[in-house]
Amino acid sequence: MSNDYASIVTSLDAAVLLVGTVQFAARIAKFVDHTAAGTTARRQKMGRLIENQRRGIEPTRSELLEARRRSPIVMMMRSFPLVAAGGIWATVCVVLISVQLKVLQWAGTANAGPNPELARRAFEVTAVSIIFLLVEGYMGGLVKAYNKGQELRRAYREQYTDEERAELQRKIRSALRPEAQPVTSTGED
Repeated sequence: MSNDYASIVTSLDAAVLLVGTVQFAARIAKFVDHTAAGTTARRQKMGRLIENQRRGIEPTRSELLEARRRSPIVMMMRSFPLVAAGGIWATVCVVLISVQLKVLQWAGTANAGPNPELARRAFEVTAVSIIFLLVEGYMGGLVKAYNKGQELRRAYREQYTDEERAELQRKIRSALRPEAQPVTSTGED
């Protein structure tokens, strides 16, 4: 460990800590918003079902299944990626702060020795944190693209019946088959 190396590690760690703190806060805020919106929607839906029951109208099977899809347990399971990412960022931040405090302690010690173990640990933690930062960014983009594709598929399936979609697929496959070419005379008989 040298003063220059400590400065470099401190700069990198500070940048990753800044991003990590923002990411952690964003994940927690999104989780809270998602959970609150889901809970509100579920309570409204359940309230409508109860009001209908008071009027003697029993809920349909689809209404009951929709109420189940909005249950707190199901909402928590759907929110697991947000919670997991938030937890990982919290862990990354705690580990970075821990290493950074050791680096600052080393830098503040008069005539501190090179401490290769601290240099190695600082490198490993910083490298893993930067890799996680990059992977999380790429994975976030992939998940967003996947979710958008699912949303578009769901809208397509809701707009057209299974039979309509199947018939169109048959026509498309049929159009891909090469048509029989008419035999033409070349005039060389």
